[in-house]
Amino acid sequence: MPRQFDVIFLGRSKGKKFAPPFEDNALGWFFEEEWDKSLNAEWVIFASQSINITRDFLNNLADTIASYPMIDALAPKIRSADSQFHRPLIYSKYKGFVEIKDTSQNRFVAAPHPCLGVFSSRIIQRTGLLDNKLPLELKLADYTLRMMHAGGRMFYVPYLVVESKEQIPSAHKLLKSGMSKKSTMQTIYKNSGPLGALCYGIFHPLTFFSLFANLHNLKKKHKAATSLSKWTDQLKKEVSKE
Repeated sequence: MPRQFDVIFLGRSKGKKFAPPFEDNALGWFFEEEWDKSLNAEWVIFASQSINITRDFLNNLADTIASYPMIDALAPKIRSADSQFHRPLIYSKYKGFVEIKDTSQNRFVAAPHPCLGVFSSRIIQRTGLLDNKLPLELKLADYTLRMMHAGGRMFYVPYLVVESKEQIPSAHKLLKSGMSKKSTMQTIYKNSGPLGALCYGIFHPLTFFSLFANLHNLKKKHKAATSLSKWTDQLKKEVSKE
């Protein structure tokens, strides 16, 4: 029987021995480099190592999944150690990714906060692996866009909240550096093509250098992500507007 959840911590283990916070036959714990040992679960939680995965959170997650059986992925709200809440992201053709408002109710989103995303194994099988060429702050955003091309949708419900063991920055702070903007440009090109890259580049012109330097590989990745795309104009609107 498959496990109910696998937890995959983003980033390398750095050679440290890992002691799971608790053991459960329905749960597996892995680091990102152990991807091939995981995926024997109905749902996979990708989390930074600062996220506190507890039994209460998993129980709430299971209840949410049962309430929305047709959803392929979920973007929980994160409560940082400084009591700040961080929410998932919508897609902005000029800004890249923007956090949804704190008043947002149940809705589809373009990406989770970079520290946490939950995906069903059925959509992972259609989407493939994380792109290890991208930094941690863009991996889940890229993966969620690719998932939408594969026919999936990511959903946000405001009452699904996870705690962080540390103070974590907002997605805006994580994505505002020059290197992150270059990776955002590459993510947009992979999933939205030349027009999407042009719109983003108008407001971030320095990112064009990164685009042109990697254009050959990005063209191949764009074709792989979108050749059988099921990402409709209606869904694009739903994950792009408040």
